[in-house]
Amino acid sequence: MKVYKIAIFIILAAVFAACSRTAEPPPDSPTATLRKYVEASQKNDLEGMKQRLSQASLKLMQESAQKRNMTIEEILKQGSAVPIEGMPETRNEKIERDTATVEVANDTTGEFDVKIPFVRENGSWKIALDKYVEEILRKTTEDMSKPPANVSTETNKK
Repeated sequence: MKVYKIAIFIILAAVFAACSRTAEPPPDSPTATLRKYVEASQKNDLEGMKQRLSQASLKLMQESAQKRNMTIEEILKQGSAVPIEGMPETRNEKIERDTATVEVANDTTGEFDVKIPFVRENGSWKIALDKYVEEILRKTTEDMSKPPANVSTETNKK
């Protein structure tokens, strides 16, 4: 469960770390949802932040909060404590039925190495942190199963 907590903070930090402006997205799009989430975070509007998260994300956060004797609001406050200047730079919004992804630029590297997943719930796009956590866990498991890069696979011949 520690990985879940770390992953939640990673996605929030990644979203908040990128600070460059992008063009206005359509009003009902995943990118617009991300923009509204960032704006709510800047205002410390916890209800506004929660409104942009999927039900599965809120459930995951609730479970994590209970294990830490905290509330979802306290977790969101910790995540929104990272100062941000504006909407992160985004690209490649991809929508497939009721799911979507948006690539977000990493302010440190400039690379678009963060893909934020979204789901459509009750006609509105919501950030799917739970799917992001699943992806991080999958990648971590894959990485852990690979041999270290500096280990030679050749055997000594004598």
